[in-house]
Amino acid sequence: MTFQSVYQILLYLIPLFVAPYLTRVLQAEAIGIYSYANSIAFYFVIFANLGISRHGQRIIASNRDNKKKCREVFWSLFTVHLIFGFIVTFMYLLFSFLIVRHDNIVYFIQVLYVLSAVFDITWLFYGLENFKSVVLRNGIVKIVECILIFLLVKRPEDLWIYTLIMSGSILLGQLVMLPQAVKELPPIKFHVAEMKQHITPLLVLFISVIASTLYTVFDKTLVGLMLENQDVAFYEYANKIVNIPKCMLAVVGTVMFPRACKAAADGLIDVQKKYIDISLLLISIFSTGCMFGLIAISDKLVLLYFGEEFIPCSIILKSMSPLLLIILIGDIVRSEYLIPAKMDKLYVTGIALSAVLNIILTILLIPVI
Repeated sequence: MTFQSVYQILLYLIPLFVAPYLTRVLQAEAIGIYSYANSIAFYFVIFANLGISRHGQRIIASNRDNKKKCREVFWSLFTVHLIFGFIVTFMYLLFSFLIVRHDNIVYFIQVLYVLSAVFDITWLFYGLENFKSVVLRNGIVKIVECILIFLLVKRPEDLWIYTLIMSGSILLGQLVMLPQAVKELPPIKFHVAEMKQHITPLLVLFISVIASTLYTVFDKTLVGLMLENQDVAFYEYANKIVNIPKCMLAVVGTVMFPRACKAAADGLIDVQKKYIDISLLLISIFSTGCMFGLIAISDKLVLLYFGEEFIPCSIILKSMSPLLLIILIGDIVRSEYLIPAKMDKLYVTGIALSAVLNIILTILLIPVI
């Protein structure tokens, strides 16, 4: 848990460190353009990934004691992922050339971001509970990303450079993991039938990913469609602040997920319940403290940190703070009970209903509030 905690701190500390610089050199309009374009590219990333994160971690964790089986599972699943991923990347290129009419360069550069999903194998290392590899390699990439932003991004016209740095670093962060994956699990011959067995669980979990996307990213798209680019920037940067404690505390679910999968696979229900009890206790205590802390300091934090142009972030930050408690408790239930127990249909149904309700309320309330 220590390595994963350090990585999450680094992952969100660096954007927090560069945010005051970006709000002043790029300004709200350019940041809004990037955030909106990034939300569009993210939909293609979701399609490229399918539901591989949860399914991949679960199946690797369940078979990690059998090296031969683990190799077969990894390479068959990775092959399926590559096929879907390259198809989606090609579709994104068509979208960038044929559909986009404004800020084309920003959209085109983000093909690197979509391509990163093709080579995303963090699920392998999380399933093996080898968090150290992910932390060290991606940590170095994030530091280089930060340095390049300060060196090369100086004005709003440098938006394409910022987009290139962000998308390129994400792709590089995935590629650096491949050599170790090949070393730990050398390629092995497998049958087409083994690829086919991944399709159903991937598609089922993919539905849940789509549903959750509707109330984590689609909101930015709706704000961009119904309001202005600068409003997307305000929402995006308030969300960035909330995401810092949220993602640091989500380490609990990330680390415990493969253990819960292994316990469920071995029939150790009491052990699984123990994990859930401890996780819920930790999350309840720390997320409540973070929630009230953010509400208390939001006005002064936004003014000091982002500058006067971003003052509207304050009320958004207060409104979003309760998500810390709500989302993190839900994450524990999903990652330590529903998915390890293979209750995929129940998981998908619950998250789909939440997404539908969210979309209805969002469309109704954005113009009003």
